[in-house]
Amino acid sequence: KDKIIIYSNKGFYKSTNFGENWEKINNTLDSIQFINFVISDSIIFGSTNNGKILSSSDFGVNWQTKFYNKQDTIINCLHSDGTDLLFSTNKNGIYQSSNLGNTWTKLGLDSNNILNITSSNNYIFASSMDHLYISIDKGKNWTSKKIIMSKSNLPTTIKFNNNKLYITLKNDGIYNSNDLGDSWNIFGFNYINIYSVLRVSDIILAGTNHGVMIFKLNGITLNLIENALNDKFIRSLSFNDKYFFAGTWGSGLFRAKLSDFGIVDVKDEKLSHLITSFLIIPNPATDYVQLIGYNELQSLSQKVEIFSVLGYKVAEAEPSARIDVSGFSPGIYFLKAGNKFCKFVKI
Repeated sequence: KDKIIIYSNKGFYKSTNFGENWEKINNTLDSIQFINFVISDSIIFGSTNNGKILSSSDFGVNWQTKFYNKQDTIINCLHSDGTDLLFSTNKNGIYQSSNLGNTWTKLGLDSNNILNITSSNNYIFASSMDHLYISIDKGKNWTSKKIIMSKSNLPTTIKFNNNKLYITLKNDGIYNSNDLGDSWNIFGFNYINIYSVLRVSDIILAGTNHGVMIFKLNGITLNLIENALNDKFIRSLSFNDKYFFAGTWGSGLFRAKLSDFGIVDVKDEKLSHLITSFLIIPNPATDYVQLIGYNELQSLSQKVEIFSVLGYKVAEAEPSARIDVSGFSPGIYFLKAGNKFCKFVKI
C-alpha cells in the first residue's frame, strides 16, 4: 500500500509517497517489453512479448523466469484471483499455477486464441474473438457459447462479480449476463473505446481513449459523476487505500483521492476534469456527437440544441440520438440540454 511500481517504455520506477517522487529501479530488463502485470502474495508477475512469465519478489529489482514456451507463443492475458495464477495464449490454450508460478498445468482450449480470462472460486471464464468459454470445475471441463461480435468490437476485458458476468467490447461498451452468457444486455458506455475497467464499491471507472469516465452505480443504473482527463488516452487503472491512479499513453500518471468520489465539489490533486450531468463523445468530433451518462436528461421532453461559438443555433436532436456534425465547420460548439451546457470541438 505504501509503494507504487510503474512500468513504461523507459523501464521500471517506484514511489514510496503516492507518486510525489519517483526513483528508477535498476534492473537488466529495460530491453524487454512487458504486456501484463498482476500481483499475488506480494510478488509481481509480468508477461513479456516473447512468451515469458517473469516474477519479482523485491518490487522489480530482480526477476526470474517462471514460464517460457519457445513455440512462438503470445501471452494475451495474465490473471490472479489471490489463490491461482492463470494466463491465456494465442494458440496454446490456458495455463494455471497454484504455487506462485513454480509449476504450471495446462487447462485445455489449445487451438483457440484466448484474449481474456478471469476466475472466481471454481469458475474460470475465457473469451476469444467470438466465443465465451466457461469452466465450473477449475478448468477440467469447458463449455462454449457463441457471443455475437464483429471484428471491430473485440472483447477487451471480462469480469465476474456478484454472480454477473461482464464483457467489455472495444468499440461498443459493456455487456452483462445474469445466466453465464446465455443472454446479454447492454450495461453502458455504448460507442466508446474502453481499454480498462475498475470497480471499487459502487464507483466504476472506465479508461478510454477520451479519458476516465467515473460512474456511480445505483442499482442497475449508471450515473456519470465525472469525466476526467478527457484529452488523454487511458491505458490502465489501479487504486490503493487512498488514491485512484490512471496510467496514460504518453502523458504520465495521474491520481485522485478516493474520498473525493461521490462529492460534487471534487478536489483532485492532479486530475483536470469536467463535472456535468452528461458527456459528449467523441470529443473532438468529426462525423457525429452523442450524449452518454446523462441522468436527469432522460426525463427531458424537449430536444437538445447545438450553438456556435457566436451563439447561433446550428442543430437540434433527441437527447439519446447521434447528432450528425459532419457538415459543421471546424471549431468550438456548445450543446445545451435542459439548463446544462457542454463544449465540444469539431475537427
